[in-house]
Amino acid sequence: MKTVFYLLLPLLSVCIVTQRAAADEGDVRQAIQAYVDAFNQKDLAAVSNAWTEDAVHVDSSTGETTEGRSAIVSDIAEVFKNQPETRLSGSIDSVEMLTAEVAEVEGETRVGPPGEAPYVFAFSAVLIEKDGLWQIKTVEESIPEQVGSAGEALQELEWLVGSWVDQGEQERVATTVRWTENGNFLTRSFVVSDDQETIMKGTQVIGWDARSGEIRSWTFNSDGSFGTGVWKKKGADWYVQSSQNLANGQAAIGTFVISQEDPNSMSLQLIGHEIDGAPQPTGQAVIAVRIENSDPVLDASSGNVPPAVVEP
Repeated sequence: MKTVFYLLLPLLSVCIVTQRAAADEGDVRQAIQAYVDAFNQKDLAAVSNAWTEDAVHVDSSTGETTEGRSAIVSDIAEVFKNQPETRLSGSIDSVEMLTAEVAEVEGETRVGPPGEAPYVFAFSAVLIEKDGLWQIKTVEESIPEQVGSAGEALQELEWLVGSWVDQGEQERVATTVRWTENGNFLTRSFVVSDDQETIMKGTQVIGWDARSGEIRSWTFNSDGSFGTGVWKKKGADWYVQSSQNLANGQAAIGTFVISQEDPNSMSLQLIGHEIDGAPQPTGQAVIAVRIENSDPVLDASSGNVPPAVVEP
């Protein structure tokens, strides 16, 4: 099947540094949503209008390059004609405003008829704004690297296994990450506490979704809240796009950025945090350190946290 650029339905926010940047990113998201709607409605005119006249599409898996809006739209028209039930969805890893008029978007797309395993492509796209309209300038697509078992898919997260403690401005989080007995899942148990009491406990299960080709997580908290996450690696960092149903009925979204600083420390930061659509302040990154063999989840309840591992 010849690939064409398929953008995505859900889009999580990224860190907003200025009001103008927030507005620009919002416009990019709206343009992407409009493209997805047009594709799924088979509105070829609207799909065509989403591309610049000199747009370029590159299929890295075949080395094929398609130049110009007319040629790209012709390919899409063939999909509409020959595969009318095809639907579009996907996920975005990041949206970066290179300038006020240029945005870079990276993520994955999924295309296929309902009820069947979709084709999955990784993409990197550049959108430009002209006269108030955001259009697709360039797209490069590739087939994500295939993995074997669920355990193999999670090997890149092997470094998380162990015991960790991070100290935020007001709260401390003690965490233990383990492999399940069959080696197909990672479990993360954690306790959030302050100087006086335990605030919350929770459990997270991290696994491989072979259907969507993604690492996903499911989190359950002691206050009754729960959520899901999609893990994406960008460079050396992990981006966990999270959505959560809070105990009070509100909905929260955000992206956790996890960076391994060295074998015994990592930084964590929540960006693009929203509650019921209202942006929340972006806090500082928190450093978590690996601690000596112990169960910090149990130790945290007693206030006794083992010392951190010291680099030789």
